[in-house]
Amino acid sequence: MSKVLFNSLFLPFFILLIFKEIQCTKINGTTEPSIRTARDTNRQIKLSTPEECFRPCDGAQPLYCYYHFRLEYYTTMASPCNACRTNSFERSKNLSSCECIVGDGFEKTIFSINRQFPGPYIQVCQHDKLIIDVENAAEATDTTIHWHGVFQNLYQYYDGVPHITQCPISAPNTFRYQFAVDNPGTHFYHSHSSLFLLDGQQGPLIVRSPKSQDPNGHLYDHDIFDHVIFLSDWMHGLAIDHLPGKWAVRPGQTPDNFLINGLGDYTDPNTGKRSNTPLAYFNVTAGNRYRFRMINSFGTVCPAEFLIEKHKLTVIASDGEDLEPVVVDKIVSVTGERYDFILNANQSSGSYWIQLRGLGECVNLKIIQFGVLIYGSKLALPKTPRPTYDNPIKSVVELNSLSGLDCGSATLTNNICINQLKYARNTPQEEQKTFPDLRLYIPFSFFQYDEKMFNVNSYNPFFIAFDRSLISSLVTNISYTEPESPPISQYEGYEKLCTADEVSTCTRPCFCTHVINVPKSALIEILLCDEDPFVFLYHPFHLHGYSFQVMAIKDFNGTKPTNNDRFKFLQEYDRGLQNGKYIRQPRKDTIKVPLGGCVILRFYTNNPGWWLFHCHFLWHTVSGMDVVIHVGNDTDLPPVPEGFPVCGNFKPSVYI
Repeated sequence: MSKVLFNSLFLPFFILLIFKEIQCTKINGTTEPSIRTARDTNRQIKLSTPEECFRPCDGAQPLYCYYHFRLEYYTTMASPCNACRTNSFERSKNLSSCECIVGDGFEKTIFSINRQFPGPYIQVCQHDKLIIDVENAAEATDTTIHWHGVFQNLYQYYDGVPHITQCPISAPNTFRYQFAVDNPGTHFYHSHSSLFLLDGQQGPLIVRSPKSQDPNGHLYDHDIFDHVIFLSDWMHGLAIDHLPGKWAVRPGQTPDNFLINGLGDYTDPNTGKRSNTPLAYFNVTAGNRYRFRMINSFGTVCPAEFLIEKHKLTVIASDGEDLEPVVVDKIVSVTGERYDFILNANQSSGSYWIQLRGLGECVNLKIIQFGVLIYGSKLALPKTPRPTYDNPIKSVVELNSLSGLDCGSATLTNNICINQLKYARNTPQEEQKTFPDLRLYIPFSFFQYDEKMFNVNSYNPFFIAFDRSLISSLVTNISYTEPESPPISQYEGYEKLCTADEVSTCTRPCFCTHVINVPKSALIEILLCDEDPFVFLYHPFHLHGYSFQVMAIKDFNGTKPTNNDRFKFLQEYDRGLQNGKYIRQPRKDTIKVPLGGCVILRFYTNNPGWWLFHCHFLWHTVSGMDVVIHVGNDTDLPPVPEGFPVCGNFKPSVYI
């Protein structure tokens, strides 16, 4: 075999084997065999390993699944990668000393979890309890981990929002998260502090229900560990370099590349040279049907277009919620969204391209990445030419199209909107009322400064957009700031909170901890509108603690909606409610809002707590596009955990 063929096939194969086995086996830094409960010091609870917790879920008894996350500075393509390359295959299978993060072959600093990217794969069964010790070993940082998609009902203190549900974890401290995963589905976890998600603190969290309870379970044969597709965008430097950002050279926050399961190659735009790094691959056997779980963990504003050469995708779930099946060619997703689809391995034996193509701001950069679908176990690149950005794999039917102009259609077109799909289960009785108990209007927008902001004694947060505008992000004219201490557990922080009514006279952005108080056991509707359409921006809003019904989506053709536009939209929607139009609407926890458009969301407040509702673009959330929806009262919450950490200002009287 020629040396060139060895380098192009076998070397990536060895690295992929190493990388995949790291994901499968190098999950815990330590394993605790048992732990005493706080309520009964004589009772010992066995903590199960990640390998024990990944099991068939039909008939499974709940386990206590233990993980240890060590967060630290690390480097891609570092010396361990050289050891992995030079060791024999047999030695390379001993991965205890091989901690190589490949990425796209570009050496960079990241904030890793257990020296992996993505972080450890969590795959458990519904009703298991997760015990995760997060050790922050990255000096001079503080962080939290949010378990994106997990409702945290009865575990409200472990949602992982800094200064709302907990104090940040400072190095060298460890914070123990412990909660039951009662709502199944394709979830993930990520840092909710600063921009650390984009710097490496992210990973998949899959909660399987018994297949016998899955309304779409009869449509697939396999739902296995290796068919999780984790999409991430990738910068060749730390994300903090772009906050507030550069002015003269490459302003904005666009990524350099995309990765699939932490892997991909990179073509230098100046030299045209492509890195010799492995692609992610996924194995199937002809004649079988497979459930794939796709997670979009981007941090930047680029939507992602995903498809698999010569294969239809039968979408059966989104954001952990079951859908009536819909067959599409490709899926468009934005950060925070997850889509489960069935792939029928009905093509001839061989290899097929998996294409991930950037849209929005990534169009000008022509970012495109690939994986490989392989029939059988023989590693080989597809025989068809490698697609390019300008000559991609052709497709017709698209789910979650950037254009929302067809969202009001009674029949499906080639541009399918989320609100046109159907929930695969019965809508809960409490959400079937014709009209809501409370309707909230939540507009979001930007405040654009002029250069005078640098001439006054103010320190307002901002970031520099790609067009060099200086921007703060707003929800109802308020730019969200974190409180000094978590109001869920430290009640003295209440006086620092604000509502939109209290600051309605602001002429410049109001900076405060923006809170909307709603009662428990009420049917809430949110009219969420993009009041400041910005070219290429399709904002994804994520609600913690809940999923919501997607009732209606309105695209005003990319223009700023007027009061009359919104009034007509609501009039039409209310007529539809009266006529019984909205039956078994799909459920999600993250929704993409059309450029300059509006969406109507509905949920029942049966989960009291302090729940963040925010744009999931990192630079938007760190600059204020957030609001806290406070459900119920303090008496509705479980007791504050014993010894729960506290934080806040230290401003004593001046010493004499």
